[in-house]
Amino acid sequence: MIECVLFEMPQLKELYNQVYLPLGDSWDRFCLSFDDPNSIVQDAQAWFLPVGSCDTRSQYPELTLCGIIIQEVPEYKNQPAFRRIGYAVVSDDGEIAQTGWRCATWKPRTWTQDLFRRIVLI
Repeated sequence: MIECVLFEMPQLKELYNQVYLPLGDSWDRFCLSFDDPNSIVQDAQAWFLPVGSCDTRSQYPELTLCGIIIQEVPEYKNQPAFRRIGYAVVSDDGEIAQTGWRCATWKPRTWTQDLFRRIVLI
């Protein structure tokens, strides 16, 4: 179990089909990647879980937060449970990998304790 901040992602199938696939190899996939697109559950809620900040001297200085994309799965021992679907790098205003798509429930840093949740990663 971990205590973390989660931000609601847009529907992953739409993000994958409308942004990720059309850009193909012309796009820097270091900013957004899906482990197995076929395992994305269509209507299950997905979340961005920030895990660290990026070096602002990178190729994309506006992308400052690295994190994993997780999707809810059935409860595990009566706890909210999630599994990793991929990763993303987002800006301080919640924009996902310079795509124009944003985390819906984004709050700027510094995050207060009331935003933290306890979850299980499977």
